[in-house]
Amino acid sequence: MKIGDGEINDKGNKLVLGPGTGMGVAGLTAVAEKWKVLTSEAGNIGFSPQGSLEFEISKIIGKEDRRFPIEELLSGQGISDIYKAICMI
Repeated sequence: MKIGDGEINDKGNKLVLGPGTGMGVAGLTAVAEKWKVLTSEAGNIGFSPQGSLEFEISKIIGKEDRRFPIEELLSGQGISDIYKAICMI
């Protein structure tokens, strides 16, 4: 899936995201005609609400006053919490 403007470069760097029991994030870069996986701990990136809807969701699920990793929202119980908050809104 393409994100943003510009042309897709089939041999360019790629980002892989996979929510599940955690938030898996890795990079792919072309090296000598093969792909090299660049592992990360990006699921630990702190969630930063942007816009009124995200701020409201944060308030409803009780996380507006502390730092928490995005994987708390994008996997496991967090997905249910977001659904319930949106239903309430």
